[in-house]
Amino acid sequence: MKKQKIFVFDIDGTLINPKTHKIPESAFQAMDQLKTAGHIIGLATGRNYPEITKVLDMKKFDFAITCNGGHVQVKGKQVFNDSFSLEEKHKVIAEMEKYNLEYGVMTYEDIYALNPDSNKVKRVIEFFDIAPPQKKINFDEMAVYQFNIFESDNTIPLLSLDKTFIIHSYGHFGYDIALTRITKGHALRKLFSYLAYDLNDCIAFGDADNDITFLKIAGIGIAMGNASEQAKANADFITTPVWDDGIYHALKHYRFIK
Repeated sequence: MKKQKIFVFDIDGTLINPKTHKIPESAFQAMDQLKTAGHIIGLATGRNYPEITKVLDMKKFDFAITCNGGHVQVKGKQVFNDSFSLEEKHKVIAEMEKYNLEYGVMTYEDIYALNPDSNKVKRVIEFFDIAPPQKKINFDEMAVYQFNIFESDNTIPLLSLDKTFIIHSYGHFGYDIALTRITKGHALRKLFSYLAYDLNDCIAFGDADNDITFLKIAGIGIAMGNASEQAKANADFITTPVWDDGIYHALKHYRFIK
């Protein structure tokens, strides 16, 4: 087993305090200690690359798993990429149109929506403090990594989607539709194969249901104190909430930092 470890952090709700839209100073200090000790640190997020760079300096990180696992890059080099096929896109769009739901898509470089100025879209954008989507009505030629649904999650039971698709809810105002084969866990396996590391050398931090797949396979999966109940149930350790220096406390608990 290598002494050097690989630490992977979700962003929203894990690194970023959802109450302030800021990263606690203790998290920055903890990650600096990890880098100084020679460890590898990276990200695994539902955000695309431009949305990461609005909140973090990517020069501080060795890799990034973006778009909920659809894209992986190491030091700026793409090492894995997978997205919706045309048929898969059409299946989701048919369901959205059947029930007249507000939706958009995420690509590697941007977010698009049919009606970016609607109140349903605005409340999701404001909650996550991200840039408003661009207006677009045809997604056939785009490499789509996930669909963003700007509706209450009580609309989920209306949908008739097969096991090809997976739905990640983020509450009463929205959810994502991704592909079962595109997860943070699957992307993490691809990353570790590329780096020639054992997953036992991985320490993963997350807070939401879309983090479960990588919390389960990491050597140590750590759920934030503000995490969903499912994320906590699939973690090896539950730390304090992000607003109570959760990353710092977990790393100190495992003696990765002083």
